[in-house]
Amino acid sequence: MPPNRESGARGTVDAAGTSIYAFRLLAAGWLLKAGRFEDMQIPLAIVATDLIAGKAVTFTALTMIAGILFWTFSSIRFNAEMGLLLGLWMAVSFLASVTLLPACLIVFRPAFLGKP
Repeated sequence: MPPNRESGARGTVDAAGTSIYAFRLLAAGWLLKAGRFEDMQIPLAIVATDLIAGKAVTFTALTMIAGILFWTFSSIRFNAEMGLLLGLWMAVSFLASVTLLPACLIVFRPAFLGKP
């Protein structure tokens, strides 16, 4: 069976979006492990991460969402619907990474951030 071109493109976009959001998560850990915040103030590390990577993550997410939303103008109905759904999903993913991810870091304090 030949590979499906639409699913390959969607997988590539999803992987790129996920790696962008994962960078933000890892940056907070790097700041804490580098000793920049010695008393383990996770909220301050998250704010510093937003200052360092926040604009780049926002710009990249909005650029990718805008590019994918152009698929909605396709004359192929499947592509148009998938473009809309994927654009909405990426917007939800971006908003969750900006709001839910920092909250989860503060509440759950994962092991890679160091000792509480």
